[in-house]
Amino acid sequence: MAAMSTPLKVSSKFQVVIPKGLREQLDLQPGDELVGRVEGGALVLLRRPDSFARHLFGRHREGAP
Repeated sequence: MAAMSTPLKVSSKFQVVIPKGLREQLDLQPGDELVGRVEGGALVLLRRPDSFARHLFGRHREGAP
């Protein structure tokens, strides 16, 4: 899938609407949960994993990438 850049606007309540094209590409549905983090000065939104423990398992082992 090619990277897609779409302008977004932050409302006075600091809310952002995810445009339809992006929602469709990600198959986002009302009620889906996302997590956000900052990477290299960019806001990155990811689907919230079913289990954070399962998602993080092994990530901080010695020698893990």
